[in-house]
Amino acid sequence: MKKILPMALLALIVSGCHQHADSGLTAQQLAGQHFILQSVNGVAARSNQGQQPEIAFSDDLRLSGAICNRFFGQGELSGNVLTVKQLGSTRMICSDQQLSHWDSVVAETLSNGAQVTLERGNLTLKGGGHTLKYKAAQ
Repeated sequence: MKKILPMALLALIVSGCHQHADSGLTAQQLAGQHFILQSVNGVAARSNQGQQPEIAFSDDLRLSGAICNRFFGQGELSGNVLTVKQLGSTRMICSDQQLSHWDSVVAETLSNGAQVTLERGNLTLKGGGHTLKYKAAQ
């Protein structure tokens, strides 16, 4: 009996944590948030002529951001998957090939649906073999 109670409590705690991890992210959690890109596929992000790569969400889940080019679109959140079906962007030539490639990575990840996590001000978008890590802007 002495061993059953602690084991039952442990099982309850673990199952409670599991349910929380599976609960979907809400649009309200992203609304009004602004994030600075920290890394793309493990490579540290850098600024483009003094401008930090970023992403921001409006109250109705419209998003905008920039790496080399600016991007924008209406986000849709289903569970923890963020999709922007009609992502628009500027089409300037970027002299930095890596930043230009990251423009494509962001577009592909958002257009195809990104698995989203938001923990302690850190936003992670994963999809299509890519991982984009952002930190809340100060």
